[in-house]
Order: sequence, then C-alpha cells, then structure tokens
Amino acid sequence: MNLFKKLSPVNHQSSIINHQWGFTLVELLVVIGMISILLISLIVTFNPVAQYNKATDGTREHDLGQIQRALDTYFNDTGCYPQSLTFGSKWSSGSTVYMEKVPQDPGCSQDSSKCYVYETDTTTDCPQWDVLYAALRSSAVPVNACPLESRTSCLPSGFHNTPYNYCVISGNTDCSVVEGYVVTSSGNGGSGGGGGGGGGGNPTATPTPTGIVCPGDQYSGCTGSKDSCNSIGNQSDCTQNGGSKAFCYCDKHCDQQCPGGN
Repeated sequence: MNLFKKLSPVNHQSSIINHQWGFTLVELLVVIGMISILLISLIVTFNPVAQYNKATDGTREHDLGQIQRALDTYFNDTGCYPQSLTFGSKWSSGSTVYMEKVPQDPGCSQDSSKCYVYETDTTTDCPQWDVLYAALRSSAVPVNACPLESRTSCLPSGFHNTPYNYCVISGNTDCSVVEGYVVTSSGNGGSGGGGGGGGGGNPTATPTPTGIVCPGDQYSGCTGSKDSCNSIGNQSDCTQNGGSKAFCYCDKHCDQQCPGGN
C-alpha cells in the first residue's frame, strides 16, 4: 500500500505531460493547415507564371525598342536598313558598333519557334523599311500590339497562325511586299549581313513565291523552277502589266525561289 502511494503521484504527472504533448500536436496541425491555405490563396491570387510572362514580355518590348533605335541609327548613317540582322551577336559596320549584342527572345533557346524575327524589303539592295516581330506570352496582350494589324492587307501570309502578336516598324512599310512573306523563326538559322549585320544566324521572313505585281520598274520578274530562274526581264514582262510571262516574282536578282514553269 505504501508503494502504491509513492508511485501514484508519478503516474499522475506522466498523464498530464502526455495530455499537454497531444494538445501541442493539434495546435501545430492547425497552424500548418492555416499556412497552407494562405499559401494556396497567394499562389492563386498572384499567379507566378502569369507574373513571369508579364515580366519577360516587358523585356521583349524593351529589346525590340533598343533594336529599332539601332536600326534607325544605321539608316541615318547609310540611307538604308540592313538586309538581315543577326540576333545574339555583335552588330557593327566598319568602326561603328551599333549594338554590342543584338538581343534575342529570353525563351528562344527553349522554343525556337518564338525567337525574334527581322523582316525588310529583300527586293532591293537598299531597304527603306523594316519590321521586328516578337511573341508575347502574357494573356493580356493589347489589341493591335502589332501596328500592321490596324492596316488593310498588310500582314504576312498566315500571320495569325503563328505565335507572333507584337511588332515594331521603322520606315514606310510596303504592304504589298509584306503580304508576300511568311514570318517564321528557326532560332539560329539564316545569315547575317546588311552592311555589318554580322555573321552567325538569325530568323528571317521567308518570301512566298506568288504571282504579284512588281512594285516598280526597277524590279525584275522571273519564271521557271526554283533551281533555274530562266527568264529575267522588266516589270512590263509580267502578265499583270501586259507582258507574256505568266509567273512573275519581284526579285531583280532572281536569287529567291521562283514559281514553277511557264
């Protein structure tokens, strides 16, 4: 009996300790649950993916603005825009450095179909306009983020089937030429150039060989297959201008792909 009395207080104290420990675990679970709910609410509210896309879109708009300013400087120096542009490389002409590194889309290495695209008038050695294209990722892209969309018949062929939805323009764009292009990006494909555009590659706009009226007498038309442009002449040779050539492509050097056959 004496032994029981001695042990009894110890057992009672142990019961209290166990009770207090169990209550602490319940409190901990409640706190963890509240924190989890709060974190989920924050993720839903702020949407990190959307915020990231918005931030990188700001970078894309800034990049194209910088490139456009460099292009305009080049035009002021030479009277022409470059025939091509190499993204991701130094752009210089002689002793003049226009850009230490022409910016490229932040996500180009992961998705080459959305790299920046440079388009200009390849039917002349001295382009007087150019268009830069980018693919914005944010769901809140402004309407007519590409000014070409506000013009009648001034979009590249199949433009709305591409990821591109933003552009900046320099010079007086010739819509009749723009309509003949298909805007595609191959990441690092193509060639640099255009008076110091640089080596390496750049995504470029690819002409679509269709029967179109040459925009000026200084341009030539050609017929035949893409491997053998066998008939080069003046604009008046095209059937659209009273000539006998059924297929006319506006390229005075006949160095682009021609429609097939007479």
